[in-house]
Amino acid sequence: MNRSRWLPRRLPGIHTVAALAMAGCATASLVVAGTGVAAGSAGAPARSVAALARPAPGISGLLLPHQAREAARSAVALRPTAEAPGTFAVPGGPAVFASNPWTKTLYVMTFGATIAVVGTAHCNRLDRSGCHVVANVPGQAGGFQFVIVDPATDTVYALFAGPTGASRTVQVINGATCNAGNASNCHPVAIAPVGKFPIAESLDAAEHTLYVSNNLGNTVSMINTATCNATRADGCGQTPPAVAVGKGPNVSALDQAKHTLYVPNDGPGGSGTNPGSGGTTVSLINTATCNAARQDGCRSPAPTATVGDTPFGVTIAAGTVYAWNSDGTVSLINAATCNAVKRASCHKAKPTVTTGAGDEGLGASNPRTHTVYRANPGDDTVSAFDSAACNAHHTAGCPAVAPTFVSGANPQRSCPTR
Repeated sequence: MNRSRWLPRRLPGIHTVAALAMAGCATASLVVAGTGVAAGSAGAPARSVAALARPAPGISGLLLPHQAREAARSAVALRPTAEAPGTFAVPGGPAVFASNPWTKTLYVMTFGATIAVVGTAHCNRLDRSGCHVVANVPGQAGGFQFVIVDPATDTVYALFAGPTGASRTVQVINGATCNAGNASNCHPVAIAPVGKFPIAESLDAAEHTLYVSNNLGNTVSMINTATCNATRADGCGQTPPAVAVGKGPNVSALDQAKHTLYVPNDGPGGSGTNPGSGGTTVSLINTATCNAARQDGCRSPAPTATVGDTPFGVTIAAGTVYAWNSDGTVSLINAATCNAVKRASCHKAKPTVTTGAGDEGLGASNPRTHTVYRANPGDDTVSAFDSAACNAHHTAGCPAVAPTFVSGANPQRSCPTR
């Protein structure tokens, strides 16, 4: 793997966020216009607000490695950038973000080691009068890796690995006292231990489980959100159960209908804060029998599906798991015949779609418009295709090369997943 690809290519764009005025995107949907990643939606369930993260300390699915991230921070401090139309400044460089629709708050993890708090009531595609940072969760050395929200308990879960990945914790923040309308206590109220280099997380609200991908530990930790949240912390201090997966687990996605968590494995070779490469699998975890409260269905290692080279993340839409590969393609997994229970097609050849350039780009979907998006940081575009016509069940409508539209510099994530 060419590590130089992780260096930020256009530093001037890394500290702004653009309001996305695309038809069909939920109110307050945002797209990062810089060397960050991730997108969230004020209208989407918290479990689907996955962003990118890439060990680095960076964002899962796509975060810059430690050296590149430090360079990005320095650039942010030394080279303030004029805001482009439709953008607003987020000091430190925006990366992963998630939102709470009840408090109308967007939480933006930054390369500057903080989590910026932004109100979405007046910061969306129709009204941008309130687009500004109102508070910050204080940063620490090494920075946060990922952030996700559980609206049911008004809890913000922020992954923190430290500069070398040794910290291995989830910071638990009370959203009731850290939101756009009340920022009286934007400090962690509890800390939960996880595996080596926690890089991404998915929330299964039905099973009260937060699944944390430990990129350099090759495991997924399962935190009980019923006993570890903003108002109850007795379950936070104990080491949570974990399940072994493939090497280099990254940005996962939950298919509640199939009770399956799909975890892409970007591959072996990672050390310190550098990610691995060469992975070709997606691990399948049965969330009904392998969760924080029940582990009798956990298989270690978890069964896998074969995909393309170095998958960094997955998106679920139209009964299909779209795996975003490093070679600029997306593999289409049939969720009906490849899940935690049924695996008939898991290791058969998968149909693929070619997208834009840039191996670290991830994707997302908009079920309202039946559109799947893939961010292409290599050529500053976002690919888009019809998930109703191009999915694992019907491939006749799949384009040889997905059409693209121009985005900001080094895009990482587009519209929110459903």
